[in-house]
Amino acid sequence: MREGKLLMRSVVAIPASLAFFALAHSASAQPRNADDYLFLMRDRAKVSAESVIGGNMAVNAPGGFLNVSRRGTMADGTCVVADNVQVNSGSRAFDVFGCHVFVGVSGVVAGTMTQPIPPPIYAPEPLVVPDPFDPANLPPDFPIDCGNTDRSGLPRETVSLSPGSYGTVQVGRGGKLLLGPGTYNLCILRAIHDADVVVTAPATINVRDQFRLGTASNFIPVGVANTIQVNVMGSVARLGHNSMFHGRLFAPNGTLRIGGNSVVMGHLVARQMISDKNIRAFVCGNGQLDAGEQCDTSAPNGDAACPGMCVPPGSPNECTCPPPTTTTTMPASTSTTSTIESSTTTSSSTTTPSTSPVTNPSTTTTTQGAATTTTQGAATTTTTQGAATTTTTLAGCFTRTPGFWATHPAITQVVLGSGLPSCGLVVNNTKASTPVSSTEDMCSVGTDPGANHTSPQQVQLIRQCMSAALNLAATAQAPHPGDCSSASPGITQMFDTCCTGPTSVCDSGASPGAIDASGCIGTLDRFNNLETTFDIGLNQGAAAPGACRDSKNNGFLNPGRNLGPAR
Repeated sequence: MREGKLLMRSVVAIPASLAFFALAHSASAQPRNADDYLFLMRDRAKVSAESVIGGNMAVNAPGGFLNVSRRGTMADGTCVVADNVQVNSGSRAFDVFGCHVFVGVSGVVAGTMTQPIPPPIYAPEPLVVPDPFDPANLPPDFPIDCGNTDRSGLPRETVSLSPGSYGTVQVGRGGKLLLGPGTYNLCILRAIHDADVVVTAPATINVRDQFRLGTASNFIPVGVANTIQVNVMGSVARLGHNSMFHGRLFAPNGTLRIGGNSVVMGHLVARQMISDKNIRAFVCGNGQLDAGEQCDTSAPNGDAACPGMCVPPGSPNECTCPPPTTTTTMPASTSTTSTIESSTTTSSSTTTPSTSPVTNPSTTTTTQGAATTTTQGAATTTTTQGAATTTTTLAGCFTRTPGFWATHPAITQVVLGSGLPSCGLVVNNTKASTPVSSTEDMCSVGTDPGANHTSPQQVQLIRQCMSAALNLAATAQAPHPGDCSSASPGITQMFDTCCTGPTSVCDSGASPGAIDASGCIGTLDRFNNLETTFDIGLNQGAAAPGACRDSKNNGFLNPGRNLGPAR
């Protein structure tokens, strides 16, 4: 009742203060198809602090409540829909649809606001019709039954199951569960810690009682993620801290609980949703080309609109094609430049017209005296006159996540060379439990911060700095060096501030609050997750995750750094 009074008191003042938004953006009607929502809850939903949601979000039932918490963000082009919507101070939404809407003093509605929603939505109908939460509309697998055979994996054990009925299925710490195509009926599915559930599409996993994905565990699709469905009949569907879930989940009777720093992709439906801070969620990457997406690399033929150029899931401007480039071809020209050589000034330069393939927009060959220069890309070029060679920097950048570098030690060692500076150390190897190891920097998660009396933020910053150092070095060491500022303006300055400068945040003994306030983790994480491709002249090779696995929870952090306190 208190929430309802608060909302009603605030409604009158909102339209005038937000009227200017309608001039910049015109929203269509709210979607009424369940699949148009990344999160669809029956009663309540919350966008937690410091979280970014890259898909639509709604509460289906009349009287339902959707809360965008302080410092929560709904990405451009998304919408929130509920009978009661609260956009708190310091939060940001895009399009807002609600019968009763409250916007805090510094809350932002960056798109348009529709208030109230015209009947019959919420008066008296639910948003989505037919109502997916109506018992008459539940999938044919409901009510879910399960078997009596339990399967409990040992630590680091890989377990494979065939389709069928089971009791409690538990994945051991650091272990893996492999499920092939087909239908599985389970009483409980639990992945304890640092575990992977790998599912090959198409598959349906019916869980009678509880679905729990533990801390630092992953639910990984093989094939089209949109054809992997998890149905939970019970009251618990939990994704732990630092976990990753990619697929479809339906828990009509349950509370969907998402731990902090988790990544969620796909389509999730539940009775209500509670989340901790700093989650990332997006529809892009769900295995199908959705309305509003220009492309989706996870969908069959999903990059048809721009083959090889689609921005991958999780990156800025995900599921979009790069803006078209304009190529202008000039006639060949001859120019004369002056070079001082034994008091004789003669030199000629002939420039051929440029051509523009997809990856390197132009190729120009210049001959000047005894110097030969080859320039690739829309580049920044520095020329030294006389018998010198021109140095060209390409407008491109090679970026990969910490997970990639940590599980591909061969290419990582090549990029490390004799050592790369990061967080006060020169890191030069990829071994577990070994000083100045890049693998330890990127895989020392879980219990390692506590064992070393430092904070998870400190360890996460070290992880992101190491990955950024490898990305920048790989780009700079390429046969034709690139420039990561073209992909992420200001990244070199931010890397210096956060990771390598004399007063870098990473090696300053900073508190968890100071690290959070610096913005370093978020900025470097976005850069490392760009997943931009650039020719660095190296083969990535096969994944070899053994050293990373051994580095997790081994109590070892690279010594010699000025680590911050645990609190």
